[in-house]
Amino acid sequence: MNVHLLKDLGATQKGVKGFLLKHPIFFKPIILPQLRKEVELFTLFSNTMTLTGLNSHNEIVNVIPDKMTAMIDCRLLPATSSELFLKKMKKRLRNDKITISVLTEMPEMKPSDMNNKFYKQMEEAIVKNYPGSKVLPAFLPSYNDVGFFRAKGIQGFTATPVVLHRDHLSGIHDINERLPISALKKGKDTYFTFLENCLAEYNLIEEK
Repeated sequence: MNVHLLKDLGATQKGVKGFLLKHPIFFKPIILPQLRKEVELFTLFSNTMTLTGLNSHNEIVNVIPDKMTAMIDCRLLPATSSELFLKKMKKRLRNDKITISVLTEMPEMKPSDMNNKFYKQMEEAIVKNYPGSKVLPAFLPSYNDVGFFRAKGIQGFTATPVVLHRDHLSGIHDINERLPISALKKGKDTYFTFLENCLAEYNLIEEK
C-alpha cells in the first residue's frame, strides 16, 4: 500500500479513523478491505492490470485460432520492481506456452520535492480558492507527460483543482466524459491565483 498517502490522510482526520490511517501497516487487515470497496481510490494503493486489447490473428469465422495476443495496461506503484511483477504474473498464469513481452515501459522516476516553490504556490492557490481544504501529494496511476521530465531529474507536478461528483469521476475517458461548468470555472480561478503567485514572486505583477 501507499503508506505515505494514508498517513497524510490520517493527519487530516480525527478519532478512530485518523488513528487507523496513521498506522496503515499495523491496521492493514482493516484498511485494505475498505479500500477495495472504492475502486477509484484503490488504484492509488495497488498495482493494476487492465485488459485493453485482444487479437486472434484470424478473420475466418469457423476456424479456431492457434494463437491469441492480449494487450494489458499495467500501472505499478513507486518502488515496485517491474521484473518481479512480471515473474509473479507468469507464475499465476501456470502455463509455459504463454509468453509475456513488454511493449513500452516508463523509466524509473523519483518523487518531486514537496518543498519546491511551485508546489507551495499551487498549495496556497488551492487553499485560497477552497478554504479549509488540505493539500496532499500523491502518485496517480494516470499517464501524462510530466513523467518524462521527472525521469530526467526535472521537478514536475500535475494538479486538477476541481471538485467532482463520483459520477463525473467514473466517466473519465468514457463516452459520456464531462465536467460541470462551475467546476471548470473554479479550477480556472485556482490556476489564475497560482500564476499570480508565481508572477508576484518575481515582481512581475502589481499586488492588489
